[in-house]
Amino acid sequence: MARYLVTDAVRLNGDRIDVAIENGRIASVRPAGTADTSAYAADRRHDAGGRLVTPSLTEPHIHLDATLTAGTPSWNESGTLSEGIAVWADRKESLTIDGVKARAERTVEWLASHGITRVRTHADTTEETLTGVEALLELREEVSDVVDLQVVAFPQDGLLTREEHEDLFRDAVEMGVDVIGAIPHNEYTREDGVTSVEIAVEAAERYDLPLDLHIDETDDPQSRFTEVLAARHSSATSVTERPPVMRRLCTRTRTRTPTNSSRCWPRAV
Repeated sequence: MARYLVTDAVRLNGDRIDVAIENGRIASVRPAGTADTSAYAADRRHDAGGRLVTPSLTEPHIHLDATLTAGTPSWNESGTLSEGIAVWADRKESLTIDGVKARAERTVEWLASHGITRVRTHADTTEETLTGVEALLELREEVSDVVDLQVVAFPQDGLLTREEHEDLFRDAVEMGVDVIGAIPHNEYTREDGVTSVEIAVEAAERYDLPLDLHIDETDDPQSRFTEVLAARHSSATSVTERPPVMRRLCTRTRTRTPTNSSRCWPRAV
């Protein structure tokens, strides 16, 4: 059994404490100086020297597929979100699994070194090979002893802006992501934005996954998709059956996900 002891640490309220850890979990918290230090090997004892201890921190929103790519293939000269997305559109054409994992792992290590142990990353599903999604799903398992990593299926360029984007999004969900994303204000029309919210909500319901949407992330005062999402939630909780006007969309099977089979998803029309 792996046992560690942190002595003379300080809580936010000023209490000085000793913290015993067993198998990666806090086993006990005692007033400072009361723990039996002899029960721990010298290399398993750490004197905090009055430093602060707190619950670990959370990074709720990061894009690890794009991390550490600043300046490649070009710099965002205007410093705007729109140019940043345009630069990323060029960059993602040359993604490799090893490259994404190496950059993302380095960033995860930086996060962990600052006390962050829970990370939610968005992964672009409009990249036609889903390389970033695959890489981050692999990394999720490889860094599980360091951080709890959640991967969001995120259609950066919109779900309905190209014919294949919806299929790619659904394939990414089938690959085993943790969270459903969308960006309705990035669709070409309000109607498509509403539909993208519907698709995201239906995916979340089908797979019992949480939603994390980039929603009304714009200076446009007419962007009102938060209301669409709220209305969709309200209607979903007030009825016991799905709306009857549905059709089913069959998506292709990707060779990268051998557990996939021919499948059909409900989609509102």
